[in-house]
Amino acid sequence: MKNIKTLAVFAILLSVILVAGCLGGDKTKGQAGFGEDSLDVFIDTEGRSTFDSGEEFTITIDAENFGPFDVSDVNTSLIGFGGLSLTDPDPGEKLSHERKLSSFFGRPQPELDVSGGFGTEDWEVTAPTVSEDSPDVNIRLTGQVFYRTKSLGVQKVVVADKDYLVQMEERGETVPVNPVTDALNGPVSLDVEVPNPYVIVRADKESSFVVKIMLNNDGSGNVYARPTKLGGGKDRDYLENVTITYPANVGLTPDIDGNCDFELDAGNKIKAISTKLRMMSGGASRDLSCEFKLDADSITGYQTFEFYAQTEYTYLQDVVTDIVIEGTN
Repeated sequence: MKNIKTLAVFAILLSVILVAGCLGGDKTKGQAGFGEDSLDVFIDTEGRSTFDSGEEFTITIDAENFGPFDVSDVNTSLIGFGGLSLTDPDPGEKLSHERKLSSFFGRPQPELDVSGGFGTEDWEVTAPTVSEDSPDVNIRLTGQVFYRTKSLGVQKVVVADKDYLVQMEERGETVPVNPVTDALNGPVSLDVEVPNPYVIVRADKESSFVVKIMLNNDGSGNVYARPTKLGGGKDRDYLENVTITYPANVGLTPDIDGNCDFELDAGNKIKAISTKLRMMSGGASRDLSCEFKLDADSITGYQTFEFYAQTEYTYLQDVVTDIVIEGTN
């Protein structure tokens, strides 16, 4: 009973998030198969791109959450800064060090006229020394922003008893087929694929079906596993987790020891095996699946099952600007 109540609460929360996330957004919001960056990231160098040798100026990174979820652990760093240096660094501080932008950026809520969380970070820097008779120094400056986010999906599957299905067809009736996946995606889109139109069970035959999760990096950046999550060095293409919550006490069990990329987590939830969490094809996509076995005795007529899938990950976006350092006396 506890698992059923938990699943019901999860369903209500996801429905609220799906509705709220779609209000005021474009048509791809809240649909399976579409993911996009969650942050708008900007880089500015005092509104100009040319500086004198040894000149002091400010580099600014701005980030704003326009995505469907709250995001957390928002950090930023600079790379590709050439001969630039910090103007007045603290002991041991380097221009390459990562900085905390925010621990939390709330999602935008247009129905309440609330904008998404926003943060800014400044670096006071000094241009390299370039003599008057030397060529200008061109620097391609890249600002990076890391943040934790997620993607959610819910999928229904209809399971029908074979004899009951025949009786319905004889009456000219049909079993309703499963709808498309309802999803709310961060940069990594999540689709759930189940049998279509429905699973047929027979009392004299073991029945099973496969639930497949398709993940695709639709954003502009990379999935980026943090060292604290992997227990090792930085690695840019690992998801933190992928889970499936399935209906409990309905004669449905995942075939953990057989055709399954998942292992038991807790209650009626399974989690992806850690070796399956790497995003393949250069960080672009990953498919995971698990076979579920059905107890035919538990199916009377037809039933609709709901599966909830979720993935969490750290995402890396970057933004680039070009600056020129001119020589002076």
